[in-house]
Amino acid sequence: MRLSTILILLSSATFETARQLFRRGEWRIASRFLLVTASLGTAFLASQLTAWRSLVMHGAFLARNPHSSFFYLFTGLHAAHLIGGLVVLFVLVLGKSKRRELVDVATMYWHFLGVLWLALYWVLITA
Repeated sequence: MRLSTILILLSSATFETARQLFRRGEWRIASRFLLVTASLGTAFLASQLTAWRSLVMHGAFLARNPHSSFFYLFTGLHAAHLIGGLVVLFVLVLGKSKRRELVDVATMYWHFLGVLWLALYWVLITA
């Protein structure tokens, strides 16, 4: 879970850097940072899959108890929203529209996912 947290925080920082570069008109460099963000987001998802596999290997199945159900439900929903964010990232990089508003909204969405992860992490470690 710590690795996941580091990855999501780093991805938020790289997304913000891309947003700032885009605002200055440096689209090519911003695109590279967006790809780094996508890589970090994908690594986050991989770390979550690893955590889920580890839990299953230790007998913590979805329906075993309310705590494991809570973990799978909320981390799964977070992962689904992150996948949506990755789709938007690729639309930004590959799309022809270079609208600043789209980059701003996508960045805010990604930051929201980071804050949401921190809240989930806190709930899960204090439960």
